[in-house]
Amino acid sequence: MFATLWGVPFVLLVALGLSLASAAQAASIAPTLMPLFAGLFAWAFLLERQGRQRWLGYTGIFVGLSLLVSAGAAVHGPPNLAGLGALVAAAAMWAIYTLLFRKSSLAPIESAALIRAAPPSAHADLPGELTVAGRGHPWVHRSVKH
Repeated sequence: MFATLWGVPFVLLVALGLSLASAAQAASIAPTLMPLFAGLFAWAFLLERQGRQRWLGYTGIFVGLSLLVSAGAAVHGPPNLAGLGALVAAAAMWAIYTLLFRKSSLAPIESAALIRAAPPSAHADLPGELTVAGRGHPWVHRSVKH
């Protein structure tokens, strides 16, 4: 489960978002929505109380991000909705991963080991696989001796 939420699928969603939306949108949307989703999911699914200050913070995040996207659309035209959707989905995946990890009894190193122990197709973005399977990539040749 951890590798599915925080591994190649997450990276691919961010990459898709970057390919369809601007770098400015990607840099502002995904990281901004991560804590917002974590708080909302904790409230909705784990029944955690958020308190008035957190709700005000979540509202501020949402309003600020909405204004930022609207201002960008006014200047540069409407954003690519598929790109925004990919970035939103990546942020939601991060939030779910964070909440699951927090509720598990795993130490950080154990979580990393679980992600690393997933099948190679689930974590081919990790440097260990790049040194073996990525020999054809020009950027790998700069850092890996064969």
